[in-house]
Amino acid sequence: MKVVHVDSGIKLIVSKGVKGDGLVWRGEWNSTTTYANIDVVSRGGASWVSVKSNNIGNDPLTDDGTWWECMVADSLAEGYRNEALTYRNEAEDFAESATSSAESAATSASNASISESNAAVSASNAAASETNAAESAQNAATSEANAKTSELNAATSETNALESASNAYTSEMNAAASEDKAAKWAQEDEDVEVEPGKYSAYHWAQKAEDIAVSPLHGDEAHTEDYIKEGDPRLTNARMPIEHASTHTDGTDNIQLATSEQKGLMSDVYAAKLDGIEENANNYVHPATHSLDMITETDVLKIFTADERDRLATLGGIPI
Repeated sequence: MKVVHVDSGIKLIVSKGVKGDGLVWRGEWNSTTTYANIDVVSRGGASWVSVKSNNIGNDPLTDDGTWWECMVADSLAEGYRNEALTYRNEAEDFAESATSSAESAATSASNASISESNAAVSASNAAASETNAAESAQNAATSEANAKTSELNAATSETNALESASNAYTSEMNAAASEDKAAKWAQEDEDVEVEPGKYSAYHWAQKAEDIAVSPLHGDEAHTEDYIKEGDPRLTNARMPIEHASTHTDGTDNIQLATSEQKGLMSDVYAAKLDGIEENANNYVHPATHSLDMITETDVLKIFTADERDRLATLGGIPI
């Protein structure tokens, strides 16, 4: 294919293929259509010819010449209009010259017909170019709107990124604070509160160690915190009195035992205990008794078996 520029437009000279095939018009370009060599499409206000077969998905507007060559561009619309006017003027000139001679008239008529046909083609091309220009303008407006949308999305993404960065910093600070609090729970000094009324593991470890080494009292060890000198709980505390090795009634305020309270045993109770024989509380009551152990009274009498039988025969007396 060869393209030749002229003053008022473009003239296309198309060379036939190997088998004599010509250009094939395929209409508006479609991304899903497969185009063959020398298929022609319309795209973006221009005509394009495929230079290879199996041409699919290659946009003529973005192709680098590998798959498509431009035949007619939008800038030719003005040339087509001017060319149409030229042909009309020539037709008028030919009509005026027709009166001078019949031969000139016939020639002029033929040229006028050709010019008129060319004018119609130019007008049609101008209309197509105008339509393509409108479509290009619409596409440009759509692209502009898409660009604004992308700009807004970019701004939103930037805002989200800043917010994420702020949240990450906050999380980092919270983690550091938690780490510091964990260290205090583990190692804060003895008697220093981590939170009101709460102390560290180190504090309680020291308290446990103090309790472990505190002195014993009697047969039992302290089960409460060992109180050190200077502890506020010692305010108004009395000095401990040495525990007496023996206790005598009235010497150390220990009361005598009664039926209602514990205390020391009096000499009276001690004498009573001394008067009880050994194993006195081991008495076992006999299951049977001999007659000589029973004492008769005016009311209670001892019956023999014979006397009991005779009473039974009298009747009315339960035996």
